[in-house]
Amino acid sequence: MKQSTPPIFQVLENPAENRILTVGTVHDTGSDVVAEANLTFTGSIFTVTGSTQQTGSLTVGVNDAGHDVILYGDTASANVTWDASADDLILNGAARLVVPDGQLVLNATAVTSTAAELNLLDGLTAIDTDLASVSANDDTLASAKAIKTQLDTKQPTAADLTALSSCQTGAASAVAALTAAEVQILDGATVATADLNVLGSVARGQIIYGNAAGNAAVLSAGSNGQVLTSDGTDISWQAASGGGGGGVAANDLNLILHTQVFS
Repeated sequence: MKQSTPPIFQVLENPAENRILTVGTVHDTGSDVVAEANLTFTGSIFTVTGSTQQTGSLTVGVNDAGHDVILYGDTASANVTWDASADDLILNGAARLVVPDGQLVLNATAVTSTAAELNLLDGLTAIDTDLASVSANDDTLASAKAIKTQLDTKQPTAADLTALSSCQTGAASAVAALTAAEVQILDGATVATADLNVLGSVARGQIIYGNAAGNAAVLSAGSNGQVLTSDGTDISWQAASGGGGGGVAANDLNLILHTQVFS
């Protein structure tokens, strides 16, 4: 019986330091050996250049003795790091955790809230007892929902909300006493705060008029016997002109007034 000749390596192709050898071209009498440029091993670091397919389970380290794993993104400093020493999975830089609605589970409990619902808590500073009080009081909760609806519609500014937050107890009680119809009076109003303040400061005998700047202003009460006159642009109190019985000439009161009497 003729003994077969064992195959031998014919050629070592592409040799270089630290490259791993693989079988290349197969001949009748043997095979070539190839030093792979994409597979290197320095004795401590195994490097694979190019795509890699893992078809079986992958385990890094052993129980109670793990190793760090880093997955890099295309953006500088963006990566996911498993820090073995801290037992933490860390998202760095621009790396994000993206979970579809309804797919987040915390300790076997599914989080059913949507992202939009969770965002309602963004910036919330209320303590737990405040939230518990609201959730336990249907009337309070309904009022809160109604207020939210109005705020969503009116889109108040940050300054508006700051003004509300600075209300004193008495002012807050006064606001609470307003009826819906009273509040609706302001719907669509464009009057400036300064003009509203003029209404709040008017005294007996004073007249509200439009000044040169087009803003509401107060004309103080005239002296006894004076009459209200106009020069065609502005109004003022003047001494009564001559005439029987102390009457007022038509041009002394050349005004069209839409007024509300304050007493």
